[in-house]
Amino acid sequence: MLVWKLEPALACGNVIVLKPAKQTPLTALFCASVIKEAGFPPGIANSVPVDIPVRTAHRAVFTHAGQGCFAASRVFVHSTLHDGFVSKTAELAKKRIVGDPFDSTTEQGP
Repeated sequence: MLVWKLEPALACGNVIVLKPAKQTPLTALFCASVIKEAGFPPGIANSVPVDIPVRTAHRAVFTHAGQGCFAASRVFVHSTLHDGFVSKTAELAKKRIVGDPFDSTTEQGP
């Protein structure tokens, strides 16, 4: 679906902003990197920062306290996004509220 919107916009000379879908964030980021690699001028294709993939990966790791058979154990991140991804991931992990599971502010029990 991304290409259905992307191709006509670029063909007509428009600038685009890609907002990755939360279900498939890497597709939009990959498309943005391919557009950049193809030599489009800076600012023609813009993508939302790594915040969405970071939040998605965070939920995948911490949902059910990592005790589900579907919990993420590896996250593949492009080398150009690595440092920002790791720093934002660490920020989210530090902010996570661990405590009494009966407290409504707790995000994860002990």
